[in-house]
Amino acid sequence: MTLESWGHEVIEACDGAAAWQILQHPDSPKFAILDLTMPEMDGITVCHQVRQNQNATPVYIILLTSKSSKSDIVMGLEAGADDYVTKPFDADELHARVKVGIRMVELQVSLAQRVAELEQAQETLRNLSLTDDLTGLYNRRGFFALADPHLKTARRAKRKVSLIYIDMDDLKGINDTHGHKEGSNALQEIADILRGTFRSSDIMARIGGDEFVILETYGEQNEAPNSVARLQDNLRRRNIESVRDYELSLSIGVALVESEDSLTIEALLTRGDGLMYEQKRNKRRQQESLGPLV
Repeated sequence: MTLESWGHEVIEACDGAAAWQILQHPDSPKFAILDLTMPEMDGITVCHQVRQNQNATPVYIILLTSKSSKSDIVMGLEAGADDYVTKPFDADELHARVKVGIRMVELQVSLAQRVAELEQAQETLRNLSLTDDLTGLYNRRGFFALADPHLKTARRAKRKVSLIYIDMDDLKGINDTHGHKEGSNALQEIADILRGTFRSSDIMARIGGDEFVILETYGEQNEAPNSVARLQDNLRRRNIESVRDYELSLSIGVALVESEDSLTIEALLTRGDGLMYEQKRNKRRQQESLGPLV
């Protein structure tokens, strides 16, 4: 066969319907020579079908036909053919047109790869700019970028929302006693506990040195308290299982939001922060009332 003698791998189809079946496969050839007149489905119809199912690297199509009128050529090109060769064809002319088509396919594949690489690079940069390096949670910028549309979507769906504001107790003491590397390990452990407690659809962020926040959407009134209880249970379990000579502790404030509330994310953070500090002050009072351990 002529094409094989030029070094190309050839897949033959007995009619237009078979050609269409081959060309719609995910691993289909990216170059096709179609006869205008074929049984079952003609070349024009196959062109139409292929162009309606385009992907990033479209098939390069040459229509081969004995019809040479301008109307036939225009019809073939309008159907989506990239080139048009009349029969009986000259082998050198067909070879030249095939070379042009191959170069076009290679350029399309190269362009699609570059576009994919660019999109991946953009996604990587976006993630880097929105993600906390130490914990892998969102950073403050990432939280604000995602929390506002998340809150608006919940309100439209008339779902309740809670903002859970968390402060890790005595990070300074861990840093002073065990070193900053251990302090970083403790922050990473808190982030891991949060991921194990909340859903992937919840927005979890580290917004300060020892401060974390979760924006959680739920349906029933009692779900938010339950999630905080799960967090405390997971924290207790981790402390029991750990070989650390100190315990992780969290102060938590929960700002509940009804669907009809119009509070902004900033207002929710302020409310949650206040509730968290109230719990932290109560802890300190309890410790002071117990007095020093002897």
